[in-house]
Amino acid sequence: MMNMRQMKKTFLILLLVINSLIIIQTSSHLLFEPNPVGETLKTEIEPISAPSFLDGSFQSSLERWISENVGFRGFFIKSDNQLNFWLFREISSKYPSRIILGKDNWLFEKSYIDTYNRLDVVAPDKLERRVTDMRRLQDLLIKRGITFLYIITPSKASIYSEYIPDSFVIKKRKALKTNYDVIIPLLDRYGIHYLDGRLFSLALKKESLDQPFPKSGTHWSYYNAYRFMETIIYKLEELSHRKMANITCTNILRSEKPINSTDADIGSLVNVFFPRAMYGTYYFPETKSDAGPGVFKPQMILVGGSFCFHLLEHINHSQISDMDFFYYFKRLYKTSTPVFSEVGPIAEKDLDWEKEVFNRDVIIIENNEQSLTNIGHGFIEQALDHLQKKEE
Repeated sequence: MMNMRQMKKTFLILLLVINSLIIIQTSSHLLFEPNPVGETLKTEIEPISAPSFLDGSFQSSLERWISENVGFRGFFIKSDNQLNFWLFREISSKYPSRIILGKDNWLFEKSYIDTYNRLDVVAPDKLERRVTDMRRLQDLLIKRGITFLYIITPSKASIYSEYIPDSFVIKKRKALKTNYDVIIPLLDRYGIHYLDGRLFSLALKKESLDQPFPKSGTHWSYYNAYRFMETIIYKLEELSHRKMANITCTNILRSEKPINSTDADIGSLVNVFFPRAMYGTYYFPETKSDAGPGVFKPQMILVGGSFCFHLLEHINHSQISDMDFFYYFKRLYKTSTPVFSEVGPIAEKDLDWEKEVFNRDVIIIENNEQSLTNIGHGFIEQALDHLQKKEE
């Protein structure tokens, strides 16, 4: 049996070995270690000088650099997260939007739960002004022969509210109307051409083999987006009175693991060794289109957020249209290449509206339920400003 002196000696030797391994790994990264998923800031060490040393900026940057690059950092992060998940059922991800572990291990972003709790409600008269602006834009576009469509994509917290932890539901606010509750009657009253992705997803939830949202993702499922894309095509045909290429499903792949990156876009950010408990069953539709000679392939612009990417993938794969995607009206993507790709930032003041926008056949604006505080992402106001100047 070891005496106290031997125990201290053994402990110090063990501590020295561990610290030595960490130092070696930090400087050389000889051993494999898992990289945490998500954005990692890369700190540049301030050049050492008398001013940077005296004001503490050198020491501060060195401390941040060591924290980001210390050996076995990925192992320590995943070990800590895994223990928190197993012992306390908590998610300790440092992702900017907090990740919430729901019932039956469903994952949610906190910002979408905030919208479900009516924490971002906008005054009804403000929403009505936005809708009247949209109607003016719709009318001016129709005069130019451009088909306009507004789409609302669903929120996971709205479609699967039964899995939100009770402690995160603010019951006293459930009697209030959400922005979605206010805007739908306004769209009807002002005759806006629109599609309701929330209503569509609730219906799909009842009838479909696939969940409209994956357990481990924050965005809608690839299958849900495919079915909604079908609906968009039918609506555009109705509005334009022209036959478009349609998308059909030829096969559905089934998997117990995520099939594409968005199936587990927040599940991967949890950064644990064993994420299987947060997975569900995933279905991936293999599709084709009947885009043959003589079929109308409209030139489109889509203005919207991250829920549009699945729609773009279906559009690009089926080649039913060449589309420019104005991502939050900040960055430009194009689908006229084999793989849709980012072109760069949109310089709003330098945008040639006549050449780059108003020569298209179709303009679609998308808002997610959670982004109805900013209808149109600023596009509507700028488009109206340009069109009204042309009318004068």
